[in-house]
Amino acid sequence: MKTAGIVLLLAALPAAAQIAPRLGAPAAAVATDQSRIPLDIIRNLERGFDAKLESLRPEPMNVMGATRGLYLPGYGLVLTAELDLALTPTAGGLLRRVITPADVTAVHQKKLAQLPLLEKMMRDLMADSARQADTMPENERIVLAIRLWFQSYEDRSGLPSQLLMTADRKSAMAGQITEVATR
Repeated sequence: MKTAGIVLLLAALPAAAQIAPRLGAPAAAVATDQSRIPLDIIRNLERGFDAKLESLRPEPMNVMGATRGLYLPGYGLVLTAELDLALTPTAGGLLRRVITPADVTAVHQKKLAQLPLLEKMMRDLMADSARQADTMPENERIVLAIRLWFQSYEDRSGLPSQLLMTADRKSAMAGQITEVATR
């Protein structure tokens, strides 16, 4: 009987080793709400930019997905979107449309005309974001990245694949924005 008790006790010892000591709160429970920009402001910026893109004239832009924004404490506000500069015809499908050289030229001209409008809109959004994000420190950055979408047949000459604008909050309010176009 004594031997059986010792064996049982020795068998139970590894079970105690399986219980981890509590060193503090789990990572998910650590307070991460140090955001200096309320989520509703980020959502308003996202929706406002999408609305501006969809209403741009003379040619509406095709927004490929909703604008997404996030705040990175210590760095700043990042907004991203993907869009087609103009509504473009697609080849194939039920009607089996054939894209002609004239179609390619027309789409290219529309997109070249839209590019300066998009750049101005982005600059306006940078300044607007800086004003709305008034709880963010002036030295943190605002970044706006737009990836442009193209059909496989398109002439991409003179068109970037991505537009990126960045500035610290103070500079964005003053209109001093760095623009980078990736070809």
